[in-house]
Amino acid sequence: MTVKLRLTGDSDELARILDAISSVLDVATDGRTYPQRGGFGVRCYAEARLPTATPISTRRDPHDANSTSSDTTDEPMTNRQTK
Repeated sequence: MTVKLRLTGDSDELARILDAISSVLDVATDGRTYPQRGGFGVRCYAEARLPTATPISTRRDPHDANSTSSDTTDEPMTNRQTK
């Protein structure tokens, strides 16, 4: 499911906000801005949705027979020691 966004403000600030939002959500925009009607700045339109990637806490190490989905170590899987 996507959410439609309308952002208004200074064009430089809009770009920074879109970058920040994109680090957390999947964001699609055509990159165009439009002048505000009778107001300050510009506006742009975007669509956002939650990322589709699997959270790290639910991933399994295919090389470790003892790993489970509840394995919450912060150590990267490539550096883990086999038991």
